[in-house]
Amino acid sequence: MVCTNNTMKSFSGLLLLTLLVLGLPQASLLAAKEVTTFEVPDARAEFCGPHMQIGFCRCAFSDEGCDVINITQEEAYNFIERKYREWVKGLIQTAGEQCLSENGRWNTNTRQCTTCTEGQVLDGTACVAPEEARDVVGGQCQALRDFGEDWRAYSDFNQSSAASEASAEVQEYNRTLETFAQKVAAAHALAYDMEIDRQVRLDLLAYNTALIAGLPETVSPALARLTLVSNSLVPESSEVESPYIALVDPASLDETVGTKLTTIASSAASGSPPKFSVSDTVEQVEASAWGTSLSIITGIGDPTASATQALVGIRAATPALELTDEEVAILQQEHRTTLRADKALAQSYAANAVRRRERLGLETEIATLYNELERWRGAEYSRAQAALEASCQQ
Repeated sequence: MVCTNNTMKSFSGLLLLTLLVLGLPQASLLAAKEVTTFEVPDARAEFCGPHMQIGFCRCAFSDEGCDVINITQEEAYNFIERKYREWVKGLIQTAGEQCLSENGRWNTNTRQCTTCTEGQVLDGTACVAPEEARDVVGGQCQALRDFGEDWRAYSDFNQSSAASEASAEVQEYNRTLETFAQKVAAAHALAYDMEIDRQVRLDLLAYNTALIAGLPETVSPALARLTLVSNSLVPESSEVESPYIALVDPASLDETVGTKLTTIASSAASGSPPKFSVSDTVEQVEASAWGTSLSIITGIGDPTASATQALVGIRAATPALELTDEEVAILQQEHRTTLRADKALAQSYAANAVRRRERLGLETEIATLYNELERWRGAEYSRAQAALEASCQQ
């Protein structure tokens, strides 16, 4: 059988894409060599059901039945991700141990197990008759024996090679890496916006709580903070707009309250609040993608932590706001008659639902591109190894 590249996808925390051994030997340069290759097991077909309750999988992948098991789609997805990672890790360990127990050579870079057939034995990376086995030292053959440790130096990934002169495998790897990094950065930008929106939503809830209490000393700082944050960090996503700007727009409020909020809104506009940097994330991903697991790559930049840090400094600079009892009463009346705050909350949840769907789509593409990267890296490994083997035999 040949496993497909469909896998579970994750941006807070996306899946560890390791490989499962297949029973089909690939073509080899030597007839007495058998190579078995490892590929990603299909999460939905091979993990869901036999190893994970199907209800969790339906909730995580299709947003179906989440209410039955009393869990959100994101929570179900994160739970399955963790369990899937543990399961795959065990499969990889078992496959590697089996390879070594059969006197095979396990390659951690290409996830391949090489065993000799027809009575031959391994001599470095070559299969030879037992009487021909030798301890080669010096020259290219010694390099071949150590190839698994420093193979990049013998490949066209070597930085001394011009990009235009690199092998087709390396050029495809680089093109895939560029697209991969852009997708990861886009998913991170959405995660950043989602966290900003979530935390501003908490500010709105705090303001509502204070407004219901009807105490100026609690309403004033809550409204000032909500105004400053709403005007300082408008989400980057072009598909959705912040539902909070209209809520604290001075022109939409009572004139006396609106005048006081104008100063706070102006102070936010004059600053330079931190924004999520897509270009920086692209650079970080491209620089660290080599031989790195997908779960580590998708943690680069930590957009959630960046969003939290951005808000810390802004909230600390919140100007003082003094509202009178009469002004608080006006806000309470406005709240009851327009339901503006409730509408803003509903819009916030809807906006984040749009972002969440887009993130899930990006995570699907990211997982596919990661597998593509690994495939081209393995192809270049095989190409460089074959060239070195040919040189060694001359």
